[in-house]
Amino acid sequence: MEPFKNKFNPISIKELASSINKSHKTFDIKKFTSLASVNLGDLEMKDRAIQISNALEHTMDGTNKRNAKTVKSFLKETSLSGFILWPISIYIESQFINDFEVGMDLLEVLTTKFTSEFGVRPYFEKYPELTYSYFHSKLKNKDDNVRRWISEGTRPNLPWGMNISHLNQNLDKNIKLIDNLKDDPSLYVRKSVANHMSDVTMLDSTLALKYLRVWNKSDSDYQKWIVKQALRNLVKKGNKEALSILGYSQTFKVEVQNLSIFPMKITDGDCTSLKLQILSLKKQNLMIDYIIGYPKKNGKISKKVYKLKSVLSLKNEIISIDKKISFKKVTTRVHYPGLHSCEVQINGNIISKTSFTLI
Repeated sequence: MEPFKNKFNPISIKELASSINKSHKTFDIKKFTSLASVNLGDLEMKDRAIQISNALEHTMDGTNKRNAKTVKSFLKETSLSGFILWPISIYIESQFINDFEVGMDLLEVLTTKFTSEFGVRPYFEKYPELTYSYFHSKLKNKDDNVRRWISEGTRPNLPWGMNISHLNQNLDKNIKLIDNLKDDPSLYVRKSVANHMSDVTMLDSTLALKYLRVWNKSDSDYQKWIVKQALRNLVKKGNKEALSILGYSQTFKVEVQNLSIFPMKITDGDCTSLKLQILSLKKQNLMIDYIIGYPKKNGKISKKVYKLKSVLSLKNEIISIDKKISFKKVTTRVHYPGLHSCEVQINGNIISKTSFTLI
C-alpha cells in the first residue's frame, strides 16, 4: 500500500495550484509548485503539508484582506476535497489568527470540504469565549460537516490536534455546547459527540457521568447510542457507575463452574483456551470480560481487558464460555515469559481467576 503521505505529490500540488489560479489569475503556479515540492520525498506527511502552506504564503501577493477573499473564493469554487486541502487549513491558522472573524469564516467554508478541526485549535486557544459564542451560533447550520466541526474542533483529546491549555477548566462549557447536538440527525455528528464525551470521561468522569446518566434516561435512541459509545473506556475499566447507567447491576448473582485454562504452559506464537460456565441465579444483564496480566520487561504487570459477551440471562441459564487466547507474534506487543494471570470479570467485578505460563 502506498504511504498516505504521498497524497502530497507533484501532481496533486500542481492541481492545487491550478485550482487557486482560477480564483486568483495572478497566482504564480510555477513559483508555488517549485517551493512546495522542495525535497518532498524526504518529508513526512505533516511536514509536507506545512511546506505547501509556506509555499502558499510566499506566493500570495495581496494584502491579508485580499488574500482572505482569494482563499474563500477558491474554497467555494474548487472541486478539490480531502487531505490536499490540509495546507489551506495550516495557512488559515498562521495568516489570520489575529483576525478572529475572518479566520473562523474561512475555516467554516473549508470544513465543508476538509475538516477544520485542526485549524480551529489555535483560535480556540487564543479566543476561548469568542469560539464558544461562534460555535453556539452555528448549531443549526444545515451542513453536517459544520455541526460536526463544532464538536470535533473542541474535543479535549483531539487526535493530532493542538492541546488547549484552558480546556480542563471549561469541560462543563464543552458539554453544554455539544448537548445541543446529542439528537443530531447525522450519525457523523453523533459519533463526534460520543467521542467528545468519551474524552471527558477520561478527564473528569464525575462530570461526564452526571450528564450521561440524564441522557440515558431519555426516550431518544440517538442519545442512548451516544451514551453507550461514550462510556466504552469506563466500562472497559470496570467503572461501576458507568456499568450501572447501562443496566449492569452490582447486585448480580452467578456461580462460576468448571473454570479451566489449557494448556497451562505455552510458548510464544501458541495459544491457550479459557473455558468456564456461568450459572445465572436470576434474570439479569451480565457483561462478561476476561483480563490478562502480562509481565513486562521490568517485572511489573500490565493488565488488558478483553470483551467476552454481554447477555440478558434468564434465571438458571448456563452461559458457556470457550475462548481461544492467542499469543501470535505481533509488532504492537512483546510477549515476555513468565506467569500470566487470567481473571474473569462480570459487571466490573473480578469473580474468578486462574493463570498460565509462557515459557
